[in-house]
Amino acid sequence: MEHGPCGGVRDNGGCEVNSNLRCPYLDVLNELPWRDPTMPTLKNEVYSKGKLESTLRAGDFAIIAEVYTPDSADLSGLMAQYAPFQDKITAVNIAEHALATPHASTLAAAALFERAGLETIINLTCRDRNRIGLQGEILGAAALGVSNIFCITGDHPALGDDPTATPVFDLDSLGLIALAKQLRDDGTLLTGRTLTTSPNIFIGAAANPFSMPVHLQAERVAAKVTTGANFIQTQGIFDVSGFNEFVGQLRDWGALEHAHLIAGVALVTSSKQARWLQTAVPGARVPNDLIEELKHLPQQDQRAFGLDYAVNLIAELKALDGVSGVLLFPLQGDVAAIGETLAQLQP
Repeated sequence: MEHGPCGGVRDNGGCEVNSNLRCPYLDVLNELPWRDPTMPTLKNEVYSKGKLESTLRAGDFAIIAEVYTPDSADLSGLMAQYAPFQDKITAVNIAEHALATPHASTLAAAALFERAGLETIINLTCRDRNRIGLQGEILGAAALGVSNIFCITGDHPALGDDPTATPVFDLDSLGLIALAKQLRDDGTLLTGRTLTTSPNIFIGAAANPFSMPVHLQAERVAAKVTTGANFIQTQGIFDVSGFNEFVGQLRDWGALEHAHLIAGVALVTSSKQARWLQTAVPGARVPNDLIEELKHLPQQDQRAFGLDYAVNLIAELKALDGVSGVLLFPLQGDVAAIGETLAQLQP
C-alpha cells in the first residue's frame, strides 16, 4: 500500500474499500517503516495558547464535542446548536468531509466557532489536498486562532456518495503529523523556506484500538507520537476492558509520557444506530447485549437508555489510568444528544 495503512481493515481481513479484496497491509507488517518506534527525549514544552492543551497539562478531564458541518452555505444554525455547550466542554472537534462526503468548509466553521469563544480542533485529511494545500491550510488555521490540528489520512472516496471522485493521498497521517511538527518547531516549509511566523499548534492523531490487526494498533499510535502527535483521539469505545489493555500497551511503549489519550464515546440512541456501528465501522465492537436491550425497548425509551449507557461508559473511561478525556460523537446529526449527556455528567 503506497499510502497505507488505512484506518479500517475489516474484521475478516478484507479491504475497507472493497470487501472482496484481502487487505495487503496484513501481509507486509514486518516491512512497515514505522515498526518499533523509539520515543524521543521527553520535552515539557507548551505548544499552543489553547484551552485543550492547558486543560490536559493541568491534569483536568477534557470533554470534546464532535461537529459535522451541514450541507449549507449558512452556518448560523450550527453555531446556535453548539453555543449552549460553551461552558461545559473543552473544545469542538470539527470533522472534515466525514465518510468522504462533501459538507461546508471545516476552516470556515472553525473561524465562526473561534469568534464565538468556542475552541476548535480542525480535522485535516490527506484525501483532499496535496502537501502544498495542507501547508497552506495549517498556516491559515493558525492565523484564524485555531490551536489544534487533528491529522488523519481520510476515508477513501469509494466509501462516500461520489465514489468516482479522485483521491489525493500525497501524504498519509504520519506524513501530515511530521509536516505540522516541522512548520511549528522548525519554522520551515517542506521545501526549506523559512516562515515569517510559525503556527502555535497542538497536534492530534487518530486511533482505532480494535481495528485489525489489533495487536499492532498501540504500536501504530506510538509511531504517531514519535512523529509528533501531542494528543490522540479514538474511535467510539464500548469494550472498556479491552481498551484498558490498549492503554497499557501505549504506556509500555512510552507514548503516554508524550501524548494525551482521549477516548471516543458514540451517543447511541436507538438499536438501529447500534447495529449500524457494529456492521459498518471497523473495530467498533458494539456489544450484542446493548443491541438486544435497545431492540426490546419501546422506541420512545431507547434514547434515554442509550444516553444513560453513554454516561456510565464515560465514568468507566474516566476511571482508567491514562485516559485524559472523552470525545462525544452524536449520530445522525443528533446534536441534542450531546446536551442531554452533558447535563447528566458530574461537574
